[in-house]
Amino acid sequence: ILLQLLLLLPGQVLNNSLILENESLETEYLKNVIENVVKERSANTLILRKRQANLECPLKDFNLEGMPVLRLNETTTVPIKLVYNCEVIAVVCMTELADSNLLTVLAQDLDRMRETRIIIWLQSAPTNVMDCLNVIRDYARSYNFVNVMVLHSPSLLQKSIVAYRLQPFPDPKMVRISDILSTPMFPDFWRNFRNKTAMIVPNLFPPSSYILHDRKSGMPKLSGHMDMLMLEFASKHNINLMLSKPLNELKTIRSGKLSELISTNKVDLTMAVQMWNLNGGSTTYVLISRQFIIVPCGKAIGIGDVYKSLTGFLIILLAVYLSVSVATTLLEAISCRILGRRYRFSYGNLFVNLNVFGWVLGLPRDLQRHRRSRSLHQVIMVMSFFSLIVVCFFNANLSTFLTKRPEINAIKTFEDLKKSGLTVIFDDTFREIILNNKQPIIPKSQVEFLSNSERIHMMLALNSTNAYHIFETLWEVIRKYQKYYKGVVLCQPASLQIVDALPYHAILPPNSIYLQALDDFIHRTHDVGINQHWVTASINNLIAYSTRSQEYPQPTPLSCDDLKWVWYLLGVCYIATILVFIGELCVNRWQRRQETRHPFVV
Repeated sequence: ILLQLLLLLPGQVLNNSLILENESLETEYLKNVIENVVKERSANTLILRKRQANLECPLKDFNLEGMPVLRLNETTTVPIKLVYNCEVIAVVCMTELADSNLLTVLAQDLDRMRETRIIIWLQSAPTNVMDCLNVIRDYARSYNFVNVMVLHSPSLLQKSIVAYRLQPFPDPKMVRISDILSTPMFPDFWRNFRNKTAMIVPNLFPPSSYILHDRKSGMPKLSGHMDMLMLEFASKHNINLMLSKPLNELKTIRSGKLSELISTNKVDLTMAVQMWNLNGGSTTYVLISRQFIIVPCGKAIGIGDVYKSLTGFLIILLAVYLSVSVATTLLEAISCRILGRRYRFSYGNLFVNLNVFGWVLGLPRDLQRHRRSRSLHQVIMVMSFFSLIVVCFFNANLSTFLTKRPEINAIKTFEDLKKSGLTVIFDDTFREIILNNKQPIIPKSQVEFLSNSERIHMMLALNSTNAYHIFETLWEVIRKYQKYYKGVVLCQPASLQIVDALPYHAILPPNSIYLQALDDFIHRTHDVGINQHWVTASINNLIAYSTRSQEYPQPTPLSCDDLKWVWYLLGVCYIATILVFIGELCVNRWQRRQETRHPFVV
């Protein structure tokens, strides 16, 4: 027996040396593969998973220079996105079918990171390789893995390694690669979905999603800006979209129902945008929008009130006129006294000075009589500049008040909204959020919930008996509708803002295979401005195809009540002119009598 053992010992040593040599070759081969993967797209961490009881895995001591390795078994899960939030490469060691459960644990690690590149080191007999590949394919289909590579090593005594790569679209299948090191490691399969069928659900929430009927053919079509985005996305990425119902049978989908469809993976794509999606995934931001309250506009004041509002300005103008008249009269008298010139002083010049009156109104006046007084020239120059500002300011205010009259009883703040008692109409999807709010900015007694279609119908009808909660994109529809057809009835005060500008995202099921492609497509639409074009087009179409009667506002002519204030103003001016004329005659007569008695000369 001892002799037999001595004869077998060289063969055993030879086998062990071959095993060690092959392990080294396999490790070196895997390093080359990972280095090529990193060259295509960088990564920060390597995840290595194997069963704790698997002692045959040749990668148990695998290390890669310059990259940390996170070694995990089937009992430990690490949420990579929450803990590390970095690009990783996952390596899974499988030696039997039971090791396929490692892919279930790996799916928990890569939650919301399904684009992660996965390398499976498969060491099994050639007779079991197809069964293992089919199991891996089924797991990839179940967990939406799209970047999977399998490196099959028959045994440690054989040096040949066969590579397989997952072809995820339209249906997942494993494809053998002859020379993996000379081809792209993980091609961008998401650029072409190969006519894969995707179930899509329009939520019919204008202006992001709604249905219009073509006026020529009468056929329904989706015309919201999210509808346009998804249809173009499907066209560019070779996706076959399928609706759960015909367009004529579709109805508005509430957010609760949409969340249920998403969480149960009954839809692949949606045409809804939200600030966040707690039950699923979301893309990069599609648009940035605000939420606020629109209220009925205040009542415009009459023309008579416009003229009354200028009373304070006229009083200031009169005070400036009197002060400058007194100043110029005294300066002229003092200058003549200093220079020894004759000057006929009159107390009437302190209050009635036509030169000063002309300067204040910006009228040209004769300066010859003051050609030797530099101080008066400076005063006249300052007055001319001042009169230019005064006249422009007066004309601008008068024109503004006459073209866009100030409003009275306008709601400007939330306090005004509470005092007004107006009912604020919210979409029914906000019912739970508002009723559960312990510190509402609007009293719950003033809040009413309606369906989205009813609320939009009331706003397009310009119902001014209520206030409305609205998004910025929908407000653009109402604002343009008022501007072009009906006249301004609803207004948006700046202080009635509920939510500031926040990003809104397209909603997807959790770990969707379309996320990476859709993110890339949305970024491209932002770069070239197509997304903004779709938003504008959806707003214009919603207005143009509105079923409500579109009546252009008729201009309102001036009434006798408006013109009477003009006649009042002219009458007051004429009376003032007559009184001034009579006053000038009286003053002139009084001055002549005074001159005959004792003339006063400076």
